[in-house]
Amino acid sequence: MMNKEKKNIKLNIFDIEFNLISDESEQHLACAANMIDQIMRDIASNLVRPDKNKVATLAALQIASELIKNKEELELERQREKALVAQLDKELSPFS
Repeated sequence: MMNKEKKNIKLNIFDIEFNLISDESEQHLACAANMIDQIMRDIASNLVRPDKNKVATLAALQIASELIKNKEELELERQREKALVAQLDKELSPFS
């Protein structure tokens, strides 16, 4: 397996600058940072006194919830795919 070159990347999330060393592309990390920043700003705009730790925790909860939903949807799609393949195999078996 080929190792990617690690590089220094500066990102800004919720007015905090992060200096990272990563082998991910800068574009990929910037996109992720922008997504997190937007989620945190949306959450902060709905709180009376937005504490950064609370906002970050609620953002993490929202992102984790979305990840779980996506994993569940992916698993359902895989099960549907397996059922369709089994159905096709059954229907085509007389021809083989």
